[in-house]
Amino acid sequence: MNFGITLVEMFQSSFMSPEEVFNSLRVEGEEEFVNALKGNQGVVIVSAHMGNWEVCLHITNYYGKPMLGVAAKTRFGWADVLLSRSRNRLGNMIIDKKGALTRMTEGLRRGEVIGMLIDQSRRKHGVEVTFFGRKATASPAPALLALRCKSLVLPAFSVRGTDGELTIQVKTPFELTRTGDLRRDIQSNTQRMIDVVEEMVRKYPDQWFWLLKPWKVHYPNLYSDWDARRRKRKAKKKRKALSGS
Repeated sequence: MNFGITLVEMFQSSFMSPEEVFNSLRVEGEEEFVNALKGNQGVVIVSAHMGNWEVCLHITNYYGKPMLGVAAKTRFGWADVLLSRSRNRLGNMIIDKKGALTRMTEGLRRGEVIGMLIDQSRRKHGVEVTFFGRKATASPAPALLALRCKSLVLPAFSVRGTDGELTIQVKTPFELTRTGDLRRDIQSNTQRMIDVVEEMVRKYPDQWFWLLKPWKVHYPNLYSDWDARRRKRKAKKKRKALSGS
C-alpha cells in the first residue's frame, strides 16, 4: 500500500512547482539539518526506502544544496528516463552507480551533499552487518566515502504521517569511528548506519519497502522464488556465453 501511494505521489510531484514540492514537506530536526548543510566538509546523508524517499530527496535544494545521488539502471529504458527526469528536475544530480565512487569523492571534497539509501542488500562488494538479529550485507560506500573525505554522516528518513503529509526526520549527525584499521572502520561504521535504519523500520514497519530482500545473500531460502529465477538467469547467461564462443 505504501509503495502504491509513493508512486502516485511521485507522479503528482512531477507536475508541481518547486515551491509546491517544498511546501508539501516538513522537516523534523531542521536545525541539525541546516547546520550540517552549512558546513564545508561535505555531508553524506544516509537513508532508507521509507515513506516517499523519491519526493523527499528534493529537500536539500530548498536550502541551496543540491544532492548528488546514485541509482542503478532498471531493465526498462523508459522507466530510467522518467525516473531521471523526476529525480533531477529540481536541481539534484542522480548518476549511474558504475564509476560513481570517484565522482562522489570529488563532490564531498568540494563540500557537496551526497545521498545514499543503505538498506539494499549487496551481493558483490558488500560488508557483513547484523540487521534485525540476522546476517545481512550492506554497501561499504557511505562509510568509505565519509572516512576518506572526513565528511559528516547525517541520517535522515522520510515518514508519512497519519494526515498523509511527508516529514523528513533528521537524526543527530555523528562522526565516524577511526581506529586506523580501514577494513574494521568500514564494517563498524556501516553497522552503526544500519542500526539507525533498523530503529526506523521498527517504528514504521508499514512504510519500509520490504521487497528489497536485505537477507538474500545469507538466507536465500527465505526467497526461494527469487533464488530460482536468479539461478535460471545465471544459467541462461552462461549458455549464451558458451554458444557465442
